[in-house]
This record gives sequence, C-alpha cells and structure tokens, in this order.
Amino acid sequence: MQTKIPISTTYRRIKDLQKNGVLEATGFIMDGVRFNKYKCTKLLKYGKYNPKVKQILSIITSNPGICYNELQENSKIPNGTLSHYISSMVKNAKIIVKRTSRRSWYFLPDTKPSEINLIINLRKETGRKILSFLLLHGPSSFTDIQKSTIKAPATISLTITHLVELELVKRIPGTRPKYELANRDLTFECIKKIEPNTSDKIKERFADTFSYL
Repeated sequence: MQTKIPISTTYRRIKDLQKNGVLEATGFIMDGVRFNKYKCTKLLKYGKYNPKVKQILSIITSNPGICYNELQENSKIPNGTLSHYISSMVKNAKIIVKRTSRRSWYFLPDTKPSEINLIINLRKETGRKILSFLLLHGPSSFTDIQKSTIKAPATISLTITHLVELELVKRIPGTRPKYELANRDLTFECIKKIEPNTSDKIKERFADTFSYL
C-alpha cells in the first residue's frame, strides 16, 4: 500500500520513528541494491490503538482498582494473553499496579496516591461496609460499627486496625473510643468512582452536606 507521501518526508518520518523506538529496520541486499523492511516495536504493539490494550484501559477506567480475576472475567481475554499484556502495559506506564499479599489491583497512571488505598479497601466487603458506615454516621463506636456490618468482632477489629494504620480512619481516644474517616470528602469521591449507585443514595440522604459535589 502506498502512502502518497513525498519520499523525502517518508524517509524523515521513518528516521524519527526509529529514533523514538517505534520502528525496527532489517535489510537485505539484492543485485547490489539494499532493501529495508520495517516493523512496529513492542512500544506500538502495546500502545493505546491496540484493540486489547484499548479494551483493558476501558475496563480499568470504568473500574478503578479492579483486581486481576475481575479484569479477566470482564475482558474474556485468556489468562496467559492477559498476563502478558498487563506486564507490558505496566512496564510501559500505561497502567499502574498495587500488589498486596493476595491480589493485584490496577489503576490508570493519573490515579492519585491518596486514592489508591481507599479504593482498594472500598473494594473489600468489610472495608467497604466500615467506610460507608462512617461516611453516613460520622464518629462511631466499635460496637456500632460491628452491629452495622454483621461481622465477627475479630474481623471488624482487624479491619479497623488496618484502616487506621493506612490513615484512612482515625481513632478518637476516650473511655469508649470512637472512629471517624480521615478524609470524608475523599472517601465519598472514591465511592462515586467505583459505586455510583451507592454514592447517589448517600448524596440523597445528605443533600445539604454534599450539595457542593
């Protein structure tokens, strides 16, 4: 296929693409004449115009903090292929990954560091229930939190301790210590990103509080 671009312009653009690592050139000589063949490098192969890359980016955009298993389920891309693409996209800074002991969580590169731990814990059932409860009710005792989540006290204690260590929740000292969100507005913003329906219900319940959002 001919581009109908002047030879001098084509030559200059090819050189620029080679310089930027987008094209690789191989050559051979026939009858004393050198012929060059060009192919795209991995930089372009895993660029945003690749259909699978576009699909993965679209899923992560709609589901920030999605874990690998959910990403595979949504994309229907075979495990080996998806793993290969994910590794290359992380390497090329198309996405970022936050790894924990059991899972890997994926975000777009422009995700704020302050949002990452919040989103990850909002994607965990117990963490989401605790954070949502504190958003709705403000400073609350351990007993109130435990009753609202219907989880074992040991599970709530472990999760709250973890949230405090991550500075997502603050402990208010007292004879009956209470807990509150470290950043109420940021928590609400993160809920909006991953659970729009839940955030709408919260916004309706506290219309005055969130009237500026």
